[in-house]
Amino acid sequence: MEKIIYYLNDNYEQCLSSGKIIENQHSAWDDLFLWCENADVCLKTNTEYNPKFLDYIEKTKEEECPNVVKVGRANPWWGKYDQIELAKKINSKEFSFELSKQLGLINHDGGIFFGRDIEFKKNYICKDIYSFSGINTFITNIPETLKFLNMDSKYLYEENLPRIADFGTSLMPDGKIFFSENIINKNFFYKGSFVGQLEDKTHVEESLKPVFKEIKKLGWEDVIQIDSIKYQKSTKTDYYLLMEINARKSMGLISNLMKNKINLNSPLAGWFIFNKKDLRVKTFTDCLLAIEDDLLEKNDQKGVVITSSFHYKFVHFLIFDDSKKEINLRLMKLWKKVSDKRLPIEFIIDF
Repeated sequence: MEKIIYYLNDNYEQCLSSGKIIENQHSAWDDLFLWCENADVCLKTNTEYNPKFLDYIEKTKEEECPNVVKVGRANPWWGKYDQIELAKKINSKEFSFELSKQLGLINHDGGIFFGRDIEFKKNYICKDIYSFSGINTFITNIPETLKFLNMDSKYLYEENLPRIADFGTSLMPDGKIFFSENIINKNFFYKGSFVGQLEDKTHVEESLKPVFKEIKKLGWEDVIQIDSIKYQKSTKTDYYLLMEINARKSMGLISNLMKNKINLNSPLAGWFIFNKKDLRVKTFTDCLLAIEDDLLEKNDQKGVVITSSFHYKFVHFLIFDDSKKEINLRLMKLWKKVSDKRLPIEFIIDF
């Protein structure tokens, strides 16, 4: 039986907004496919993988990697295009904002406007309705950021809520739900996730069931990811449950898939993304030697997994342990072995 070939279309939102589907020759996140999938499928990429990295994946997962190919007709993996008009609607922040109002899940100020109409003086967050991962997100009281607004594009503006936690909830076509607590830096860029036993999981998942139901009624048949935040005003803690909808795979989902492939027994895992320029070690082999004593041990179900091949700008690690505190201690130890710089502040967790 011929194996299905996939490519990583991490340009999904751009393709939806432009209406032009472009197949990537490679993706900075190709490595993730190798961790999440098995030998039943293939990855199409022009990346030349170090055999040591592929062997490391197979030994860590205890199963064969997908084959890596350079040619062949490939299917998109990150998000599907067979319901492209519906996908474009659901991924729009205009749709999520209106659905949030319809379901009574919003209790703060916000609205939709064109870039040419911005006149705000308050501290609002302003997002392109097809932005993702913090790209094209601005704070309206920082004038130098507003020069990047496209006058003819639509934006969602909302109060800049004092967030204390970010969450992602993914519903798979088979009904299975994956939950993550996501690490977002001060510029709203995604930097990693905690997956496993998390305290807000039940509350957020239950509260989002009506949202998933409404999206399913529209006929969407692929994965759905919803972003939520917990915030605090004065002494009151509340949730903004339907902040954003992504009708595609998400990094939080992928973190869960990797955890389940590698280690089902540790109660918690943390996945962390760094800029390669901040690291002292520059190759997978060098990193393997530098942190050899910290790597995941199957016997005690704790330790570090190098999920990155070190081919691209971003380098990432998955750390298993019993709690966020223990994971954070392992992360700080790891960081000292791979970098001469300070650990970025978004990874320093208060307990």
